[in-house]
Amino acid sequence: MKIKSKAFTARVLAASIALLGAGSASAEILASGSYPGSHESPGSYTISFDAIATAANLTFDLVGFASLDGLNGYTDIFTLAVNGANVFFGTFNMGGGGLSLASGPAGATWSTVTNGCATNPCTDATWLGGTTHVSLPISLLGGSNTIKFAYLSPNGPFAGPQGTGDEGWGIGQYTVTAVPEPETYAMLLAGLGIVGLMARRRRQG
Repeated sequence: MKIKSKAFTARVLAASIALLGAGSASAEILASGSYPGSHESPGSYTISFDAIATAANLTFDLVGFASLDGLNGYTDIFTLAVNGANVFFGTFNMGGGGLSLASGPAGATWSTVTNGCATNPCTDATWLGGTTHVSLPISLLGGSNTIKFAYLSPNGPFAGPQGTGDEGWGIGQYTVTAVPEPETYAMLLAGLGIVGLMARRRRQG
């Protein structure tokens, strides 16, 4: 009887693992890569990839070189567009000083690390850039999708473009990951419940 019980427990464990695998398989990476090096502002970088219509999460590292500015007299502005619609924008102190501000959808998070020039105005200027990590939910279309990363350095009340010698930007790493639909989790929980019920009945028998 003990041998049969162990064999059944093994089958229950295997079924549970299979169900968990089915759930995690939906959280697949749809696109990933980088835009290395220092690129001039204004400028943009666009990626394209195919997907089913689904909710997804985008994470990326925005890299600032030299004196890329937050909100000050030399403001540099980052924008992110998904399938032609702007979904996130901000200005980040990544070496040039100024305030770091951003706006995006519910659930979006960002954090900036500055290599020097941490105060505004700068008293510790090193012009060594910085990094901003961003994570946000996005919605994908069935078929081809595009994501556009862009920087601009407006004129008017601000100083305008200053070239890569003074400011530059790039993408250290980006990843687009599909988010499992609620139905997937419901199926997973239901399956585990059935497996547990089978195990309980087996023990009672």
